[in-house]
Amino acid sequence: MSFKTADLKRRVELILEQLDQLPTLSSIALRLLEVTSSEDSDASDVIELVSADPSLSARLLQLCRRSHLGVSLEDADVAHAVKLLGFEEVRAAAAAVQVFELLEGLASHGGEVHGEGEALFEPGAFWQHSIAVAILAEKLVRLSPLRRTVRPADAFLGGLMHDLGQLALHTILPRSFDRACETAETHGCGIDETCRRVIGADSHSVGRHLAQHWQLPARLVEVVWLSGGPLEASATSANRDLIRVVTLGDRLARRNLLAHAGHVALQGDIPRYAAALNLDQATLEKACARIHDEVAARAASLGMGNAANIDVLRQSIDRATRLLSRMHAGQFRQRAMAQARSRTLRAAAELFDSGMPGASLTTAISAVAKSAMTIFSAPPRGILFMPRGTAPAELFQFDDSGAHVETVRIAVPLGAMVADCDPDAGLAPAGLLFPWLEAGLGSPLPADAVALRLLCSDDASAAILLHASAQAASLEDATRDLLRRMWGSAISSAAIRDRMDALGDQLMASNQQLVAAQDSLTRQRASHAVAEFAYGAAHEMNNPLTVISGRAQALARKLSDSPLRESAQEIVRQAHKLSDLITSLKLAAEAPTPAPQVVSMIDVVNDAVRLLRQREGDGCPVRVSIEESMPPVRLDRSQVAQALRELLQNAQEADPHGEIFVRVQIDPEDDRLMVSVTDAGPGLSDRALDHAFDPFFSEKPAGRQPGLGLTRARRLAEANSGQISLRNGPDRGAIACILLAEWRADGLARSKAA
Repeated sequence: MSFKTADLKRRVELILEQLDQLPTLSSIALRLLEVTSSEDSDASDVIELVSADPSLSARLLQLCRRSHLGVSLEDADVAHAVKLLGFEEVRAAAAAVQVFELLEGLASHGGEVHGEGEALFEPGAFWQHSIAVAILAEKLVRLSPLRRTVRPADAFLGGLMHDLGQLALHTILPRSFDRACETAETHGCGIDETCRRVIGADSHSVGRHLAQHWQLPARLVEVVWLSGGPLEASATSANRDLIRVVTLGDRLARRNLLAHAGHVALQGDIPRYAAALNLDQATLEKACARIHDEVAARAASLGMGNAANIDVLRQSIDRATRLLSRMHAGQFRQRAMAQARSRTLRAAAELFDSGMPGASLTTAISAVAKSAMTIFSAPPRGILFMPRGTAPAELFQFDDSGAHVETVRIAVPLGAMVADCDPDAGLAPAGLLFPWLEAGLGSPLPADAVALRLLCSDDASAAILLHASAQAASLEDATRDLLRRMWGSAISSAAIRDRMDALGDQLMASNQQLVAAQDSLTRQRASHAVAEFAYGAAHEMNNPLTVISGRAQALARKLSDSPLRESAQEIVRQAHKLSDLITSLKLAAEAPTPAPQVVSMIDVVNDAVRLLRQREGDGCPVRVSIEESMPPVRLDRSQVAQALRELLQNAQEADPHGEIFVRVQIDPEDDRLMVSVTDAGPGLSDRALDHAFDPFFSEKPAGRQPGLGLTRARRLAEANSGQISLRNGPDRGAIACILLAEWRADGLARSKAA
């Protein structure tokens, strides 16, 4: 658990607000601390203050009856108690009693409540540790030259109060502080580090705030704040020896197993602190002698338990054993988490080594399934991909080896994507989140299937990993979050790439349509120009041509001289050619209106061959192949015959002596009528294949042909809902084919199956 900067600041503010709501020390206790610290105070001042507080008076008299000094006064009054115990003992008792009574039994100000048997923090162990630190700090001062700079009573009180912040955190946030203690023990780290991570504030800062709230003396505030920290932290403080001796007492108490929850042994600091205080090993050992006996006695005298010294030692050993067990368990969990992280890194490497860049969505999702199988040792129940918009969801399913076997498309109810796929949601039963998915599949999802939202980019789609609950829940939050981001990134990148590819295809298709439209527009403009020319030529030339043709024919009939008569006839032929050219130009510019009729295809082919013979004479042979089952056709007989005659003429010109093969059949794929003409010539060049239908294009020598035959043939085919294609044969020759879609007499196209 961690906090963002803004959350952390607010968390600390709430903790400080809760501390300020805690009760304060009584004015008598504060005055007593001040008086007993002054060199000018005498016993009468102390007696007067103690007598003014009935609760404190009763506790002091009780201390006399339990005194560890070896004297017991059953009927002593306050004056005798103060004289017997001394200023230091009275001050320590006042502080301990006040703190113990103020904090013991308070309900959590943070609203946290422990369940029965849940608490890790034990107040009894805490006070034993605090008393142990107080005794050790006091003894170190009494046994060394430190008594010149530190008063033994200050050392005792400082040791007693040094963990005030931890007691406060336990009071206001018991469950959170327990988690911090458990983390410190299982990971072998400092309690302040885990408090900052779990709670948002360290115990020493909390303790300083509470000490200031209670108006404790400045030296005690510094002890609460700086004790337990680095040696250098107290270097500039006027109370550095007091702070350091309390810290050394804390370390010695832990070494002697007098520690509470969250305290691990920090023995490495002991030599450094001892050297800084000029304390030798003998002094340390003397201070620690019989420490368990002294803790038991002092705790009893302060009214904090009546445990015998043997019980204190046994409790310390029991706590140390439990701590060691928790540390072992923590190390085991850390090893398991390390192994999970290792598997995660291996899965990440395998995922991005599997050719992910450029992969399709299906490939990416299959790679994620393989990666999940590496992590969980079992394939996912499925991966649900929900595209943006209204497209259906896709459930990718896998076999036991993790291979993709099926993709099921399922309609997503309106609003389900937002409602069911909260990106911050944890693991949840898939069947509960996606009832519409079960309805679409027609069968329930596995009972143990949980949904894990993969974190895709904002402009990508949602992806949900469906896996077994035990496997998915076994990962720590950080590892699971890393996997969600890694897998989500792979899927969203592929989804975006697929959309970009689709957009690229659409753009290419649009460009092709634009080019085709531009080409069509260019042809239309050219056709329009040709049409204007043809209409103009017809208007200007038809009458003169009629006169020339008529006069030439009359002249040919009157001439008896054979050469002159032949010349007149040639004039007639050329006039007819010019008239045909003008007609062809008009036909190329504007398709004629067909007059369909039911005819036989053999008649159409015969018409075309006859027209060829009339124009070109007997040339190369024409062989015709027509299916016997060919039904009657409905088309413009004259127009289709003229178009076919143009193809036959081109075939004859390709090889005047070669055979022409005409084949009429029905395309079994799309039921179009196919009339193909195959010649025996050398075939067409690439340039001819590209421009064969352009008006006036011809690769024949100049003067041979005007280049309008194929243009005229295409216009006639288009007028009959058809088209013409050109290609070269497999060996040699060219193949021209008329394809007619609407040719059946009954108007009903036959399917391939029929």
